Amino acid sequence: MENKTNGDEQQTDIEDEENIIIICFDPDNEFNDHIEDLKQQINDSFIFYSELELCINFIKSIVDKTIFLIISPSSISQLNNFNQIKNIFLFDVSNNSNECLSFEDSKIIGIYDKFDLLLTAITKQINLIETKMSQCCFFDQIQYENKDLSKQSNSFLWHQLFPDVLLHLSSDQQFENVDQSILEQFPWINDYKPNEAVGLFMKYPSLREFINKALKNEDIKQLYMLRYFLRDLIQNLQFDNIQQQNDQLWIIKLISVNDGQIIKQKYIDDTRRQFPDLSISIIFGKLICDMSQWNQSQAYFEYSLNNYSHTEDLAWVEHGLGQAHHWKGEWNESRIYYDRSYERMMKNEPVRIKDSAVILSDIGKILYLQGQIEESFNFHEKALAIHMKYYSPYHPHIAISLYNIGLIFRIRQKEDEALVFFQQVLLIQEKYYDSFHVDIGTSLTQLPLCLTKEKRYDEALNCHQRALAIYEKYYPLGHVSVAFTLSCMSYMFYVQDKQNQFSEAVDFAQQSITFTEKSNPTNYRRIANNLSNISEALMCQNKFDEAFDFEQKALNILKIHCPTNIIKIIESLNQMGDLRRKQEKNSRHIKADIPFTLMSLGIIKYNQRDYDESLNYYYRAANILKEFYSTDYSQIIHSLNWVAFIYYKKQSYDRAIEFYERCLRIDEANSIPGQLTIDKFLMKLSSIKRAQLQYESSLAYELNCLLMREKVLPPNHQDIGESLSNIGLCYEHLNQRKSALDYYKRALVVYEQCSLATHRQWPIELKIEKLSTEMNQFNI
Repeated sequence: MENKTNGDEQQTDIEDEENIIIICFDPDNEFNDHIEDLKQQINDSFIFYSELELCINFIKSIVDKTIFLIISPSSISQLNNFNQIKNIFLFDVSNNSNECLSFEDSKIIGIYDKFDLLLTAITKQINLIETKMSQCCFFDQIQYENKDLSKQSNSFLWHQLFPDVLLHLSSDQQFENVDQSILEQFPWINDYKPNEAVGLFMKYPSLREFINKALKNEDIKQLYMLRYFLRDLIQNLQFDNIQQQNDQLWIIKLISVNDGQIIKQKYIDDTRRQFPDLSISIIFGKLICDMSQWNQSQAYFEYSLNNYSHTEDLAWVEHGLGQAHHWKGEWNESRIYYDRSYERMMKNEPVRIKDSAVILSDIGKILYLQGQIEESFNFHEKALAIHMKYYSPYHPHIAISLYNIGLIFRIRQKEDEALVFFQQVLLIQEKYYDSFHVDIGTSLTQLPLCLTKEKRYDEALNCHQRALAIYEKYYPLGHVSVAFTLSCMSYMFYVQDKQNQFSEAVDFAQQSITFTEKSNPTNYRRIANNLSNISEALMCQNKFDEAFDFEQKALNILKIHCPTNIIKIIESLNQMGDLRRKQEKNSRHIKADIPFTLMSLGIIKYNQRDYDESLNYYYRAANILKEFYSTDYSQIIHSLNWVAFIYYKKQSYDRAIEFYERCLRIDEANSIPGQLTIDKFLMKLSSIKRAQLQYESSLAYELNCLLMREKVLPPNHQDIGESLSNIGLCYEHLNQRKSALDYYKRALVVYEQCSLATHRQWPIELKIEKLSTEMNQFNI
């Protein structure tokens, strides 16, 4: 029998393939021999019915999903009128259907008498949906032909670029660092020949499922481990003859459609217009970072650094690592990689002065965030001078330098000068780009902060709204830039000093916190900023107690997660002092804000590396807190914690231990049951003991910390992984390799299950490999 198909390839309006339910209606049990095969071969939901009433009731119950229906030709009249059914596949195993069966019903895809042909047709429709969605996620966002696509960030570009990255790999490398679980599933992976890739892909359904899942989740680690196989697979596929080979080659994410190739190339060209020499692999890593997948970006660049090809530009690899840490708020780590990248450029022959300006600019940003404003200014001036020498006056690199200098004028409270810089930036960007580039959104977010200071609220609101429109075009819902803009709008409503605006200010700040927690829960600085905004709005409503609580939360986040952000900590302390002064009704108000001022001075002296003077201020703050706020144990702990930390920086380890233990005792006596707070002091004490090479004492603290964390935190929390890793480290130094290996393996399991800790997997894997090798050598 000739298999008939509908001439129009159906492309349904389904959001994604997970919304597809495949129903097989088989009242005469004709399909029994193939049901299990269908379930195994197709990952989507598969449901079998032999009773018509049950099948109809289920179809009617479907609201937000789409149905693919497999049915015999004789039963089609009973089920083809339901709107939920998008595609109908007629399976005629007996080969006795009417040859004149009409395809007027556009839902009918075709008639099939062989299982493999049916499976091919179903898979093809799923792939068409995926292809359409990959295209729509891009075309719905932007009319790409007339717009600069640099810094565009979405999954469509990810999947278009990934095959090019695979083909960019050196062909003389072999597999390494492959998980044992992959070796167990695919034991042939280290021995196959490149020309066998397609056959192996066709042979193993589990391999297809593994690759499809990794592509769908954009899982860099899994895909990286199979990178050579995937490269060989792409190289051996005959793209023009895929249908002739077998439609079951459903790695649609690896096969770029024509329009996708055009868009991808424009994205590459637009990026290289600013960075001419970037390789495709570097561009891909930066795309991951622009998508706010900072852990994935870090992992990708770490793989590139540890397994680099001699053709790869290590300076840009290290810069990529610096950017990933930068966005994660890990500024010290970021600075290490920026410095390495800059040093590599300076040692190059010839010296890469032009490229180095990018690194100088990023170092300036880190210094700004760490409160080292004058040093930051110097770096930005150097970067601007280089950019002006090598680029035209309307190049975006010049706009970036002007923007960074404008930020410094803002922090100096020279709003008029800052406004002039931001206006120049916007002028350059609108000339170079178009009205919907993400860099324009960044400038539009800063301009209203200056306009708000000048009480030009309508202009400020217009800028915020324009910025939001751009971010919503470029970024997924919940992106950090959306959160930042909402935070700025919150501040604008607050400073208008109108009672009816304060609730809106709180509203926007709460939205910003929600967005930040979705896009990057480790962006503690942004969360702290929003808590401070809420505090200020509540203070203007004379709700001092609530305001103080919110500012206290902001300070706690800053001191734990952003201790180097000196400016924000000082602002938070000053705000708390101001609130205390407003709260007090008696003579005690005279000294109410003194401890907070003293702590601010202590931070300044610490930042100037005047540790002795910093200690003096914190001692005084602690004594006043004991006298006037004996019940405010969190502030007492805060001051003592800083004393301990400064002693630690001075390498006065015994004194540091003394004060950390005082913090621990106070916290134990006052902490709320079920809340985890004292673990951070146990970790600090353990760290000091390791610095003193007292690994048994360190181990005792770590085991206690792990016990506490396991009672409160979920089993896949990254902090539990950290404890397990530290315990492994202690055992390793105590020469107890087996125990060390056990704890490292437990830590790895946690990190593999925690999306925020993927960057920690690689070092642990190396430790496990090293210890395993040593134990094999010594027959342990």
